[in-house]
Amino acid sequence: VPLHPGLAAFATGRGMEPLSIALGSGEEYELLFTLPPERRDALAGLDVTVIGEVRPGGGVLLDERPLAPRGWDHLHGG
Repeated sequence: VPLHPGLAAFATGRGMEPLSIALGSGEEYELLFTLPPERRDALAGLDVTVIGEVRPGGGVLLDERPLAPRGWDHLHGG
């Protein structure tokens, strides 16, 4: 997951984990999209970061461990 260079200093000064802020604070906006693996070459020359892959099953994994949902749920108000 890409992190802003200033995030580490901000988080460290507050006793927080930079990745935790990036994944759950709700004030970061990025466009996410999926693309079949065989189309990955279409990304050549674009300023994009591959952050994962879609696999069968449910939930989200980070470093092969389940990642609990965090942040604001815009559809359910919390």
